[in-house]
Amino acid sequence: MEHFDVAIIGLGPAGSALARKLAGKMQVIALDKKHQCGTEGFSKPCGGLLAPDAQRSFIRDGLTLPVDVIANPQIFSVKTVDVAASLTRNYQRSYININRHAFDLWMNR
Repeated sequence: MEHFDVAIIGLGPAGSALARKLAGKMQVIALDKKHQCGTEGFSKPCGGLLAPDAQRSFIRDGLTLPVDVIANPQIFSVKTVDVAASLTRNYQRSYININRHAFDLWMNR
């Protein structure tokens, strides 16, 4: 029977980041339900926007996003709609638009 120090369930951004940090330091097993194989795989229903805090985290870890992970268009503002209050606002944001499938594959290398 194999021994693992840590089991990571789910290889989204958080699980993948943890697996990267623990690699080489602990025996890690990671499980994910997505079928990911090259360009085939899951379709993420939400957008792939990388927030400034996540960008700073990559900088601290010495990681640079590969060009094939970055998607277009890049945005500088986000429009929000509060239907209940009948309010619409635009907020300046410094998100990086990414291809979530390519991002997940890169994070799990």
